[in-house]
Amino acid sequence: MFFLFLIASREYDFSFYHRNLRSWQLEDSRVLVLHEAQPYCSRNPCPRVLLSPKVYAFIKSGSKQIDFNASSGKIKLADGRTAYVGNDQYLRIVGKDVSTTEVYKLNDNIYR
Repeated sequence: MFFLFLIASREYDFSFYHRNLRSWQLEDSRVLVLHEAQPYCSRNPCPRVLLSPKVYAFIKSGSKQIDFNASSGKIKLADGRTAYVGNDQYLRIVGKDVSTTEVYKLNDNIYR
């Protein structure tokens, strides 16, 4: 029992590698960005669940970043397509036909 307590109470020192996976220009000159944050441990072995990549979307307006999630509604891209995040956490870029539609799985959580 004591051994389980030691594992559960251990502090992990981890940081993130950040990269933009994709970006789209919006009608109003802002940018919608699909971003990935890949955690890595710099000290102590980390549990595998903490090391899964975090993928989330945000709208960049100058130096401001606004989270883009299911409660954000729909936005119009510069190329006429519509972007939204469904309750199932998929970012959908919907065009007039199937060939212009894109779908991305988001797995955002509190670690950023």
